[in-house]
Formats: sequence, C-alpha cells, structure tokens
Amino acid sequence: MNSSDRSGAVRRYLESRKNIAGMVGALVAPPEPVVEPSLTDALRAEAEEQLTRVELERAAMRGGAEQAVRRIIRTVRLVLDRLDDAAGHPADGPAMPERLADIAEIVRVELAECLDTHLAQMPWRRRPESSTPSSR
Repeated sequence: MNSSDRSGAVRRYLESRKNIAGMVGALVAPPEPVVEPSLTDALRAEAEEQLTRVELERAAMRGGAEQAVRRIIRTVRLVLDRLDDAAGHPADGPAMPERLADIAEIVRVELAECLDTHLAQMPWRRRPESSTPSSR
C-alpha cells in the first residue's frame, strides 16, 4: 500500500458518518462526573495531617502529648470506619449527621486548637519578655 492509498483511507475514515457521529457525540456528551472524596475520607486525611504535624514537632512536645494525640487519632479512625459501615444501614442513618459533625469538630477545631496552644507554650517558641523594645 503506497502513501496515497493510505492517505485516501485515512481521509475516508475521517469523513465517514460513523466517525463524525462519534466525534460529535464525544463533544456533546456530559463530562465524566468528578468524584469528590466522602466526608469521612476528608476527615481521615485531616486527622492524618494533624498526626504528621505532631510527628514533625515530636522533639518539642511534652511527654505524653504525642501518645495522647495518637490515641485520639486512632479513636477518630475507628469512629469513621464505623460510620462508613453504618452508611448502608437505614436504622443508623438518622444519627450519622450528628456523629459526623462531632468528629469534624474534634478533628478540625478542637484537636487543631489544642495542638496550637500546646506548641505555642513551648519555651523555645516564646520570646523572652526582656528582649522586647518596650521593656528596655
């Protein structure tokens, strides 16, 4: 097959009704739906971020703080797993939004604020009061 035969075959294919209909269909078809992560997956990821934060600050944290955060994160994971399991059971449905809200508040607000406060109290993070210009 020479190049003119190949180019003719390609041209016939590109101009065929079947190909044109396929291209038009692809252009007007609805886009693939974007699958957003579930709230439980998002909360898991945020809990992991808090745990990573603790691991990065491990040396500066007081004794027992890291272990306490790890226990909290383990409990959060357990509750999120149970909420995922309960999602298919209609009897558990009414309580799920309230439980998800509680876990979201723990991960997004309470744990974050506790870590901020704990880390802000570390001696190396505070400026000595005598070095401020107003106290001289």
